[in-house]
Amino acid sequence: MNLLKLPFAVAAAVLILGAGFALAATGQSSFWSFLVVVSLALAAGGLALAGYLHFKVERMRDDIDRLAHTLDGALKDLAAGNERNSLTLGALTGTIDRQIGGMLERIETAARPETPAASPASGGSDGASQDTGSRKAPQKTDAGERLPAGWADRELELSLEPIVSVSQGAAAAFEVHAHILLEDGSERVVRRLSEAANPADLCAFELAMVKAAIHASRRKLAAEARLPLHVAVSAALLGNEAAVGELCGLLDLHSGLAKGLVFSVPAEQFATKDNSVRHGIVRLTISGAVFAAEGWPREEDALERLKLQGVRIVKLSADRLLDRARTRRKSPSGADLAELIDRSNMAIIAIDVASDEDAVALLDLGVDLMRGERFSPPRRLKPSTRSTSAIDAGA
Repeated sequence: MNLLKLPFAVAAAVLILGAGFALAATGQSSFWSFLVVVSLALAAGGLALAGYLHFKVERMRDDIDRLAHTLDGALKDLAAGNERNSLTLGALTGTIDRQIGGMLERIETAARPETPAASPASGGSDGASQDTGSRKAPQKTDAGERLPAGWADRELELSLEPIVSVSQGAAAAFEVHAHILLEDGSERVVRRLSEAANPADLCAFELAMVKAAIHASRRKLAAEARLPLHVAVSAALLGNEAAVGELCGLLDLHSGLAKGLVFSVPAEQFATKDNSVRHGIVRLTISGAVFAAEGWPREEDALERLKLQGVRIVKLSADRLLDRARTRRKSPSGADLAELIDRSNMAIIAIDVASDEDAVALLDLGVDLMRGERFSPPRRLKPSTRSTSAIDAGA
């Protein structure tokens, strides 16, 4: 039965029942007169109930109509927003290509690494040619590689991967990668070396990458394109007193250098019990260094700890932010993390963004900075004859 007709059916049934009793009681005793009164009372009550039910049903129908209109409007707004985001992301790809392509035409940023005195002598160099035309196609890996023998005798070449701002439609920073020529002639593009590498070599390699990035930022990037460069470093460098001292000297020597350089460090290092690493982080922080934490620490006081140690950026994978990565039961959701980091005035960078769908979902969380396959791979920079020694000399 139609819900709107229910009150009238109730009223009709009660009225018919009351009328029946009234007819049956006509001309009878006082008992039947009492039944007549009761019947009429029931009829009046039924009519009042019917009116009340009718009123409630009308209100329910109005509420349902309003809810339907609201949902319809929300769905239309969502569809329009997704369409705008898709158009923005599509236009962003072209903008990034033009921006990076224009930079590659005029930037020369490669520099020869220098092994610190603390580093042991490298294995014998094979004297491999630096002619990139004879190399095999480079392969990118984020897992890291062990350093091949004689790596310090070869020229260290860099690639830059854009960290894009969707709202600005352009690159906001760059992730620094290095090209490693392996002994079989193939080439690897790495952002962070494997922890299995010799700690002294690992420290030397990271220090060489930082120096090359400094050289790129100060000497080769045009002023309008001088965006922050993110260099991955590990406990091997942070715990090396000589290397940290050298970096602090560079930061103190060159005004404004700290604004163009970001040390990207695994989040667990900010909670380490290794005193040498903690001391290295403090020294760099005092010199004005900016840190980015890769991941989110497990400690309850993680946020305050990161802020006190100079962390201004948090890098989280798209899978973590979109709750696709497995986490501990009590770990905050991706949306909660994004809100928490935003309220703390720290920037958040989503990494490993592979599709438009992920990018749009991240935008819905308020995440604007992203990098990954969806945007641009690392772009190789032209070789240069300038050495990092020029940096050490204060050139």
